[in-house]
Amino acid sequence: MILKLNLPLWETWSGFCYFITNYVELKGYIDILSKYIFKIKEKGYNMSVLYFAKVRAASQIKEIYENPEKITIIMKLLMKNIDNDICYQREDINEIDGEEITTYEATYAFKYIRKLNKAIYGSIVKKSYMYVNSDIDERTGKLYKEQIDYVELIDFYFDTTSEVISYYTTSRFGFKEFANAFRELINIAMENEEEDYKFDVSVIRKGLKIEEIKEQLRKLGRLKDLKITINPPNANEEELNEILKNGEKRLEEMKEANVTSTSVLFNTESSKGLNIEAEMIDREINKIEEITSKLSSEEAISKNTATVEAHDRSGRRYTTKNNKPITDTIEEADIDNPDRFIEICKDKIYSALSTFL
Repeated sequence: MILKLNLPLWETWSGFCYFITNYVELKGYIDILSKYIFKIKEKGYNMSVLYFAKVRAASQIKEIYENPEKITIIMKLLMKNIDNDICYQREDINEIDGEEITTYEATYAFKYIRKLNKAIYGSIVKKSYMYVNSDIDERTGKLYKEQIDYVELIDFYFDTTSEVISYYTTSRFGFKEFANAFRELINIAMENEEEDYKFDVSVIRKGLKIEEIKEQLRKLGRLKDLKITINPPNANEEELNEILKNGEKRLEEMKEANVTSTSVLFNTESSKGLNIEAEMIDREINKIEEITSKLSSEEAISKNTATVEAHDRSGRRYTTKNNKPITDTIEEADIDNPDRFIEICKDKIYSALSTFL
């Protein structure tokens, strides 16, 4: 068999399929196929998953609802203060046999910050350590472990207009960990401002209708406890004007009381568990749809404006915080090109917001 390859075929996925079906006899040509796949990887056909997270000004809700332009001012301040080398030291401490032990340490820092028009491109660099098997005792079979340092880097695009971050992950730097690190870093960045600014950052997840939430709770079985939390949203100026015009009662009450979040907790010691069909509990769950007329229950759950958590009597846990994240994809070659990464993430953010929320 004579193998003729037209080089432009290497450039396209359809070319790959054409090559497979017309030229390759698998037996005896595995090495050629392997080289071809490697060539495809070189051309950037490997894909990475993009995640999205929402930034919420948790401590300024009253001011935002009194002045719709306040959120724009806060985002401008945040843009000004995010800078290279802002660092957060994480230390996880657990109690073991009555003694507090540090079980994990890591540092996170902003790097390669590039400020754009109402957006920021940059990276978070994570430095930590892990233990690897370094040797074995041939006599006992015991493994010896050695501590080694490692570094991970994730690029991000932060759109301050939508208050949404787009980012990917690495093998030792997960999507929830990134959101937590970003929250800590921006809170540190704003520490020198006269006002007390505190931010929440939550992964944007698939939304749920009220009845879907209730069905999940029913599936859990005999509930020992149920917690419903409401966090007022960072509405944009148009939404805020609509809220103020309509006199949204719940948000007005929260603003008047200087409340930045509310939680209702139901507990029972009864072996029958909580009755979620009871009016008292049903009413609180339904309030998720009453946060504002501009916000559906699906969007409230997706943006972490509302969360529902429950445990059954055996200890099993349900939380809307574990809903599947909203994701998209990006070619790895585009990650390596900052301008392409910025352009793609900008489009993906607005596509995700319009399609899923």
